[in-house]
Amino acid sequence: MKGAIIFGILFVVLVSCYQYAEYKKEIKPVAIYVPIIKPAELMDVSLKTNRELLTAIISMEEPTVSQAVLGSIMRYFKEKGLKVARVSERSVYNLIKTVPNRTFRSRNRNKVYLKEKFCFRLPKIVDVKLMTDDYYIPVDRKYGMDNLKDALNFQWLKSYEPNVFDCSEMSAFLEYWLERKGFNADIVLNSTHSWVVVEVEQSNWIAVEATGISPSIIPEKKYNHRFKDIYDAMSYFRDECDWWNEIKQGEKIIGR
Repeated sequence: MKGAIIFGILFVVLVSCYQYAEYKKEIKPVAIYVPIIKPAELMDVSLKTNRELLTAIISMEEPTVSQAVLGSIMRYFKEKGLKVARVSERSVYNLIKTVPNRTFRSRNRNKVYLKEKFCFRLPKIVDVKLMTDDYYIPVDRKYGMDNLKDALNFQWLKSYEPNVFDCSEMSAFLEYWLERKGFNADIVLNSTHSWVVVEVEQSNWIAVEATGISPSIIPEKKYNHRFKDIYDAMSYFRDECDWWNEIKQGEKIIGR
């Protein structure tokens, strides 16, 4: 009698576990709305200025004179409401030459120190490339592992498909998603695979694998190419990163 009771209890427990497992299978992630935007070609434009005097600061994010100059110019145009993606190398180089070496403690513009400030005057014309779409939107920069894990907390509803929606398209989508969440993210590539690197703290980048059930943080590994944005990636392997062309009408991409 006692054995029968124990058997009955075990049977009920097993049936309950099976029913719970079947119930869990039926629960599907709720789709997250993601705007599907096809990036347009960058537009070459020569912008006029009033020859304003700008201040640049050597920092962890902009540790060289050229990077500090470029960052100041980009912020200047952003404040003007212009969506500048690039400033021509010629414009930056010509500006650097106007900054005297005596400006720096080392008397050498190639050897500068953090927090050094210097000024330069904009030329009348600056050659840039403008974004003509809303692929990237202005958002406050975000850092931190907790924030990143929250941004990566989704499941793929769009299935992996070799040569259609595989590591390159998934990585390009993930870069797009993270940038819209406020993270500085780059697409990277080696001879066989693509993934994403994300800046979790200033100048501290970690690798994120895009494929799988969900994206996941992975150990650092070597890559051959690194793209700062989708426009760089498109210029190198256009047909391999065009995730927006692989989404069917009404198809869901990710869910939670």
